Amino acid sequence: MSVPTILDPPPWASDLVPTSSTARASTAEGVEIRTRAGDRFALVSGRVPHATALDESAFRAATAATYEGIFEEARRLAATEPVRIWNVIPHILDPLGDARHRYMVFNAGRHDAFARRYGASPASPSAPTASGIGHSGAELVIHVLTATRPGRPIENPRQVPACEYSTRYGQFPPWFARATRIDLAPRPWLLVGGTASVVGEDAIHGGVDAQLEETARNLEALLGAAPAEPRVPRALRVYYVRAEHADALRERVPSRLGDAPGIEYLESDLCRPELLVEIEGVYELDPEP
Repeated sequence: MSVPTILDPPPWASDLVPTSSTARASTAEGVEIRTRAGDRFALVSGRVPHATALDESAFRAATAATYEGIFEEARRLAATEPVRIWNVIPHILDPLGDARHRYMVFNAGRHDAFARRYGASPASPSAPTASGIGHSGAELVIHVLTATRPGRPIENPRQVPACEYSTRYGQFPPWFARATRIDLAPRPWLLVGGTASVVGEDAIHGGVDAQLEETARNLEALLGAAPAEPRVPRALRVYYVRAEHADALRERVPSRLGDAPGIEYLESDLCRPELLVEIEGVYELDPEP
């Protein structure tokens, strides 16, 4: 079995769509779309091979075109509803045109596509949860997990909703929910997006240990907002920026967050230069009465 890389969705998401499921590939407007579709879920992935060669305007347009290609493909499937997104952005913190970071240009392109799908306001309750992380290659990759039923967005009471961030983080704020609840038989799941040491809209703490502790508090707040029992995750993915932090995180994460059956540790860039660790996961919930 191949080892997942930063460009791949996590194994738990891939496992929802068997390898024997219907597969399809297409290319349009420089965007490659690949789809694996099952009965209840599908993974629709978009890829722009040479995204770092694009200027600010072209990168924004390519981001929007990738999302729109994914959404168009999902409309052909039984699983039409986006419930979880992974954005893998090349050189995420590099300046691009007038933007301080490429991530801000990505957010503008995402906003263009989401406004057409969900309506003009980023406060739309329909947007799914997401992770946005960086890598050192040249391609933009977006994976969207879709389901036959829409999910329910969950926000973190300790944080400003991402779509309400001030213009300190770009003209167009990130557009995603902190978590998404999906109903499955026999139990529902909480899909938690990339969670870091952010309170309000500000990143806090300078060391990885303190950031991990604040991240854990944010994860607990999301579980409380769901509400979620039990609190042991089914799977976690830990993104870390510096290789020297890997061993400490491997030691501390299971004891602090629960020893999930699958915990991945991936070195990557994050969407703010001050962040050192970000964690996403899946939690099994008790059915609602």
